[in-house]
Amino acid sequence: MRLTILAVGRMKAGPERELYDRYSDRISKSGKALHFMGLDLHEIVESRAQDVQKRKSEEASQLLQTVGDGARIIVLDEKGKDLYSQEFSQLLQAEQDMGTTKLAFAIGGPDGHGMN
Repeated sequence: MRLTILAVGRMKAGPERELYDRYSDRISKSGKALHFMGLDLHEIVESRAQDVQKRKSEEASQLLQTVGDGARIIVLDEKGKDLYSQEFSQLLQAEQDMGTTKLAFAIGGPDGHGMN
């Protein structure tokens, strides 16, 4: 299964970039034994539309175009369910068991998601 992080905005140097680099390295080194084929990061530029709903809609469209067809998308949102490590692991295992080959995690912009 190939994992992808889709994000509105650019990741700067700092803790988030360090975490991404660490986990990307882990997946490239030991992920194959767990049937993970890599971790991709796709960042899109925030919309400059004046209207909040229009911004969210434009960003959602860009995220969907970036991931392409055939991917299962999990939308990450501050109002969503928090998962502990074991629950997250179980989610990944369940996706593998269902035959998911591409799993994308979508992170919205400052206004939230238009993918809800």
